[in-house]
Amino acid sequence: MHRRTVGYEWELRGVLDIELLRRPWGRAYLHADARFVTVDDQPGFPRGDFVDFLGEGGVRLGPGDRSLDLFLAYEHRNDVLLLSPGARDRALLGLRVGFATGSGARPNLPVSFPGPPLR
Repeated sequence: MHRRTVGYEWELRGVLDIELLRRPWGRAYLHADARFVTVDDQPGFPRGDFVDFLGEGGVRLGPGDRSLDLFLAYEHRNDVLLLSPGARDRALLGLRVGFATGSGARPNLPVSFPGPPLR
């Protein structure tokens, strides 16, 4: 029996969330998320180390946790299909609704990373 893996070794993450402007109607914000992954090159999986990136900017309407985000984002992801090397770049136009206390409409951890537990 031969176990095949993609050879991920180390992962380093950085997240930045900045509130640019605060007004009575809401806030303008910037959010960035970067992920650096080292990879052990293996036969059948010819790939090297890579960096994934997500940059997002928008407005958060409403006070506190019950809010609405309207945002533009750019995302660069590697290894979209796990068994074949490749990358995907995409632009996103989004709307995020926050209606639960403690979560809000703010960006959580990256989609590929589990967020805080539900209460």
